[in-house]
Amino acid sequence: MLVLPELFLPDDNLPDIAEHAQPMDGGRMADLSSAARQVGWAPTVGFAERAGERVCDSADTLSTHGLATAHHRKIQLCGPREAAVFCPGDQVVAFDFQGWRATLVIVDLPGPMAEGLRSTHMTDYRPAEM
Repeated sequence: MLVLPELFLPDDNLPDIAEHAQPMDGGRMADLSSAARQVGWAPTVGFAERAGERVCDSADTLSTHGLATAHHRKIQLCGPREAAVFCPGDQVVAFDFQGWRATLVIVDLPGPMAEGLRSTHMTDYRPAEM
């Protein structure tokens, strides 16, 4: 699995990121899906998703066949820029990946919060029941 950063597509630093948002099955995501099929890798990528009139800070995990295995929209938007550009998601998605149970979350972690999460069950992944 290759894990790419939040808003890797198109680029988190674009001032007009909403103008570059694409549907989850189009544009660069379609290119990434094709590459996953050709190479046999399973990428997780953060991207600006165009969902009708909405723009979401999203992440997808693709299978080695290029199919979307999991789709997540950032739930807690951080700061005035994110609140002005993106619509929040409303659920956390769990999925199975090669015998493991996993989830996608997109989160900005300040120092103490990140340290606290490292010591909790949130980072304790166990194999999924077969």
